[in-house]
Amino acid sequence: MRHRFLMALLVLALGATTGLAQNQPSEEVLKANYDKKLSKEFAGKIEWVQSLETAKTRAAAEGKLIYAYFSRSYAR
Repeated sequence: MRHRFLMALLVLALGATTGLAQNQPSEEVLKANYDKKLSKEFAGKIEWVQSLETAKTRAAAEGKLIYAYFSRSYAR
């Protein structure tokens, strides 16, 4: 009985994952979400760098830490 339950749970999880891949938003929607996120008050108070290498170089030169912000609203 437990084996069937675990198999059913696995099938549901795989089905949910497959469904997510098929419902990817368009590039336009992702760009709009990105712009909306950057327009928020907290985002405007920080100078954002989109390259990790650039961030590492600047952080080392300025003696600062790197703050990374990840959001699924506009990521693929």
